[in-house]
Amino acid sequence: MEMERKSILDILKKGAERDCSKWIDFPEDVEISGSLNPLSISFHLAASVASQNMQVDAAAFESWMLAIKVIRDDAKFNLSWDRPDSPNEKHYQRFLYRVSKFKELFSGWFGLNQKPTDLLKRDLIVGKEENYYLNLSGKRSDEPVIESGLMLEKKRESDIEKLFVKKPDSLKVCTNCISLSRQLPVGLFRKKSYRANDAIFPMNKAQIDLWGKGENGRLNIFELKKPGNRKMGVLTELFFYTMFIEDLLLGRFLFGEKGNICPPFDPKDFTGVKSCLLVYDWHPLINVNCLCVLNQALGRAKRNVSFSLVQYDMSAECRCIC
Repeated sequence: MEMERKSILDILKKGAERDCSKWIDFPEDVEISGSLNPLSISFHLAASVASQNMQVDAAAFESWMLAIKVIRDDAKFNLSWDRPDSPNEKHYQRFLYRVSKFKELFSGWFGLNQKPTDLLKRDLIVGKEENYYLNLSGKRSDEPVIESGLMLEKKRESDIEKLFVKKPDSLKVCTNCISLSRQLPVGLFRKKSYRANDAIFPMNKAQIDLWGKGENGRLNIFELKKPGNRKMGVLTELFFYTMFIEDLLLGRFLFGEKGNICPPFDPKDFTGVKSCLLVYDWHPLINVNCLCVLNQALGRAKRNVSFSLVQYDMSAECRCIC
């Protein structure tokens, strides 16, 4: 049976754990084709989508595929895209990196046909040179700038980050985190100098929200979303940050240099990554089972990396969902 967009929506809505059908839609910017029995879905992205910020629903192919895989374990996927006019565009380079990492982890049910395989090999910069460097940031203020009495959902995300850094006890206990800091840059450059012309991935606002030293020698990273932010892209973001940090710990990426600023930590001090979605509420298709699919694949590959879901309340108290 040929696939229509309604067929995908039916699968997604029936599989949602919570009755929040108004939040379930499939982006029109993603072209789909395939068959329902067995479930085989091809995603095709226009060049403009492949070059979008990964937070945008249409660009978050990993989140959609994981959500469908949870609902239909027999699902298999192919991904293709149109090449942008500027293949060095930073969001496109980050997209290619994500594709390569997703394919590496899920080769059993995620694949590329010949054309996208050729594009990935031709266009992806990471892997073609010897060294790549993370940018460093200066000291940041961790004092929340919050109007008295302002409800949590009205606060800026950056202020909620600062709130957790200032009062970290609940989050530390929940995630076995020994220390907690905010804003770890994930810009990537060809050279230590951080010139804009040498940037491979987006810089400036590209930061991991919260991070800290965890137990068992792992680096804990957190993707925080403020109340009301229920975008599918949250899982795609955390997947990218996790793969990026794993490459840093394995020595594939290095910290660069910036005046007298020291790197925030020595990657050799860590043996793995614990990645947490830190959310008040979330998209009904993002659930524990999505993280289980990631964790099972990482476990089979014997990689010291895991994903978890942590919910916070209006008092910034936390509880671990998985």
